[in-house]
Amino acid sequence: MLEKRKSRVKFIILTVLCIVLAGISVAEGFLYLQTKRNYDHLQSQKTEIKQKYKAVKSQVSEKDEKITQLEQDVEDLKQQVQTLQQTQTEVAQQNEEAQAAEAQTEITQEEGMLSPSSGDSAFSDVHLRVNEPISDDEIINIDKYFTSSVIERGDEIFNRINGKSYRDNDDIALEDLRYLTIPYYNFEQQVILGEMIVNKDIEEDVRSIFKELFNNKYEINSMKLIDDYWQIGSGGNIADNNSIEANNTSCFCYRPVTGGESISNHGYGRAIDINPQQNPYVENGGNSHRNADEYVNNRYVGEPHVIVASTEDICYSTFKKYGFTWGGNWTNPIDYQHFEKPVF
Repeated sequence: MLEKRKSRVKFIILTVLCIVLAGISVAEGFLYLQTKRNYDHLQSQKTEIKQKYKAVKSQVSEKDEKITQLEQDVEDLKQQVQTLQQTQTEVAQQNEEAQAAEAQTEITQEEGMLSPSSGDSAFSDVHLRVNEPISDDEIINIDKYFTSSVIERGDEIFNRINGKSYRDNDDIALEDLRYLTIPYYNFEQQVILGEMIVNKDIEEDVRSIFKELFNNKYEINSMKLIDDYWQIGSGGNIADNNSIEANNTSCFCYRPVTGGESISNHGYGRAIDINPQQNPYVENGGNSHRNADEYVNNRYVGEPHVIVASTEDICYSTFKKYGFTWGGNWTNPIDYQHFEKPVF
């Protein structure tokens, strides 16, 4: 009887323990699920906060960019105002000079005098044919088309360049420049009468160089004054850019060096750019003119119109013979179109 009671007590105790353990397990399971639910909720909130932070950061960045752009727009407007003021000043100066030139012309006409010029005059029938073909019958007397003239205030050339490629300055005087007419073969082997303004110190060298190039039928795309590419209200570097886009060969333009402030040797009439499309200005391996892309690296002796440092290249060897240096030998930038003879 006693054994049965003990067994019953044990059974009851075990049953109670099982119930307690089962309750504990259920409680732990419930706590685990609740804890996990809270953890997942916190993770979701964390992710949402991160997304909001990124959105706010993006908005701040966009506003900073807008502020920067607005500041740049303000600077651009200031520059435009300065350019407009400068243009107005230049136009007023040009009007005054034109009026003075007109008055001087009236005085000259009243006195029955003609404006003098020295050397072979370009202000003749020859000048009227600039940028036009020269007939085969006239090529036999081609030397007469290689002319040089002094540029005088009030004459036709002065009126073309004044306020554009030339303006009164402390670096180069009008008396130090010469206007040349130069026959050349274009890319279609037509003989065209070109024009160029150079420093009087290199006048004879330039005439000799282009006579040799002509005798070798060296081809030049075009040869016009850079003033033909001028835009009202802009400077010499813009005109130079337009001339390069047109593959024009030129010399004088009173302007600073590309990307700098000092006066370029073009500003002294001591530098000549030849066929700039085939002979681009290259800086850090690239150039600013898409029509010249294929000529940045494809530079071989005999390639049409491409200038290379070789005795076989008639353009390079002729300029070198007369003491000019070549921009193609520079390191960075490299200026394949550029020949210069500065004062040392």
